[in-house]
Amino acid sequence: MRSMKSTFVLSLPNYSSRSEQEKKLIEKFAKFVQRLSIQTLVYEKTRLLPVSEHLLGEYKKQAKGNDKVLFEQFELSKPMPSSIKMAIAWQAIAIGFKRYEDGLSAEESAEYMQHIATQQMRRLKNE
Repeated sequence: MRSMKSTFVLSLPNYSSRSEQEKKLIEKFAKFVQRLSIQTLVYEKTRLLPVSEHLLGEYKKQAKGNDKVLFEQFELSKPMPSSIKMAIAWQAIAIGFKRYEDGLSAEESAEYMQHIATQQMRRLKNE
C-alpha cells in the first residue's frame, strides 16, 4: 500500500468570457491565496502543504515528530488519479465516515464504505 497526494486547484471556467471587473476580482483572489502569509496560516491551521517551494522547503527543514513523518510520506506518495473511481472512493469514504461519527464501529464503517464503493462501481459498469 502507498500513500497518495493531491492538490487543490483554482479552476476558472469561461474566464475569457468574464467581465473585466470579474477578471480583476479573480486575479486579486488568486494573488491573495498565494501570499506567503496566507499559505503559512493555512499550513499552521490545517497542515495543507504550501504551494510555495521556498516555504515548503522551510517547513521540511523544521519538521519534527508527526510533521516530519508527514513530509517523509509526502515524498513517497504517488499522485492521486483524477478519475471516476477516485470520485466513488471519496464518496464512499465520506458516507462511511459519517456513519462512524454517528456511532458505527470503525470495522463496520469500513465495511459500509466498501459496500458503497462496490455498489457504485457495479452501477457504473451497467450504464
